[in-house]
Amino acid sequence: MKLCSRDEFSQLIKRNLAHRVGLFCSNPSCRAATSGPQIDPSSAVNVGVAAHITGAAPGGPRFDSRMSERHRRSASNRIWLCQNCAKLIDNDPQAYPVSLLSNWKGVAEEEARARVGKTSSKASGRSVGQSVAALKREHKLRDDLHRDL
Repeated sequence: MKLCSRDEFSQLIKRNLAHRVGLFCSNPSCRAATSGPQIDPSSAVNVGVAAHITGAAPGGPRFDSRMSERHRRSASNRIWLCQNCAKLIDNDPQAYPVSLLSNWKGVAEEEARARVGKTSSKASGRSVGQSVAALKREHKLRDDLHRDL
């Protein structure tokens, strides 16, 4: 019998997840840097979390009992967030449904892909107005989903 019923990610998966979004929080209204230097020049600090989109254990936020253990541990079920946003989404799972978190993840990865090899002025293919419009659409989607639940 399995003693731990929580489906965790390996360290390699966590590292890859963080790097897929450029070490920034995947919440589009946050985008906080999740890594930086410590005072010790040979060390770095990490405030990022490899969070589950669909809960890791029965009773957890957004847990889906129909999902297999393998799928709960899969790449499609994880999102990189700062610790504040990870706590926020788990404390209010109805406001942050699976579809919204999956969307955040996809947008964060696309933005990171667009930044690779470019200076910050060229990093985003969107204007500030386009970014604000995208955030408004995501908030409306979240509010509509929350209302429908």
